[in-house]
Amino acid sequence: EERGLPAVIRKVMVGDLAKREGWSLETAARVARRAFFAEAAREQRCQRIFLGHHADDQAETVLMHLARGRGVGGLAGMRRESRQRISGTELTLLRPLLSVRRAQIDAWIAKRELNYREDASNADPRMGVRNQVRHSLLPQMNQVFGRDVAVSLACARYCDCLCCRGAGFWCRSAGFLHSQFVVRNRGPTLNESVWVSRWRVSDSVFG
Repeated sequence: EERGLPAVIRKVMVGDLAKREGWSLETAARVARRAFFAEAAREQRCQRIFLGHHADDQAETVLMHLARGRGVGGLAGMRRESRQRISGTELTLLRPLLSVRRAQIDAWIAKRELNYREDASNADPRMGVRNQVRHSLLPQMNQVFGRDVAVSLACARYCDCLCCRGAGFWCRSAGFLHSQFVVRNRGPTLNESVWVSRWRVSDSVFG
């Protein structure tokens, strides 16, 4: 209201949905959230939904895909732009912050003294696999490897460009070795970070 923007708000009993369908709370919340997006899009007559996933979310997603055996396609993680049919509605999902680290977002907000709301369940490692990856697995990996492994994991999304985009593309071996990866924040405002990566592709077939 302060900024003169319309807001659509819904309340869903996620716990009841999880029990009824036999889902985890994480899955039930995701399904309910997507259904709300579709409903709001129909009401507002819009076809594009902007999501706030950032680079740290991408790193978690790639690691979860690897653990679940998603193969080379899973290395692509979340796409910047994708089309999905949700509750009978065709929507374009856009993720403009996939190249921005969570710490950059927090710093941008703090500098401008903006108020925001955060889901308290995100801090609970007992709430779903993603929270366990975020609060337990990734910190342990950082300690073992002596580096911020989220950077390497997030850059795996370049597989989306190299071998996962389009039905006719396939890769015979995981011959992707990244030799340089740079994350840079441009200036005092929150712009999309620059990701620089060089790849050597060996024994791979595209066609």
